[in-house]
Amino acid sequence: MGLGVGMIGGVALSHVISSQLYGTRPLDPVLLVATVAILAVVALLASMVSAKRAAQVNPVSVLNDA
Repeated sequence: MGLGVGMIGGVALSHVISSQLYGTRPLDPVLLVATVAILAVVALLASMVSAKRAAQVNPVSVLNDA
């Protein structure tokens, strides 16, 4: 959902972005897809680290400490 909102915001602010980009078009579909893919991979890796750490915890010991 965040990637979709960010993509819409990027398209909406394309005039601002175009003044800062060199050699690319602001609405280049390859660039947009690559950016979304990179952000999705980073988000997936970040959540996998937390999920792996949480999976190694014994739930009974956590409930007993509470």
